[in-house]
Amino acid sequence: MKQKGRKRKRDQLISQLLDPSEMLRGSLLERRIRHRRGCRKCARGEGHPVLVLTVTFGAGKVRPWTVPAGKRKQVERYLGN
Repeated sequence: MKQKGRKRKRDQLISQLLDPSEMLRGSLLERRIRHRRGCRKCARGEGHPVLVLTVTFGAGKVRPWTVPAGKRKQVERYLGN
């Protein structure tokens, strides 16, 4: 009887776990890229908005990835997990 209860409890806990493929560790940053010359938008000081996902690995190495604007909600959800 106890064994069936343990198995049921274990199965309940397993069902509550998140899918590891939907988990992400890092920070999502909003940055602006500015071209040096030839871009009117940058000349006005506006720049171009870019989303960057940064992940810190061992030994203090930081790896940045540019995130397409359409993937923002998905990346935020994965970071929240």
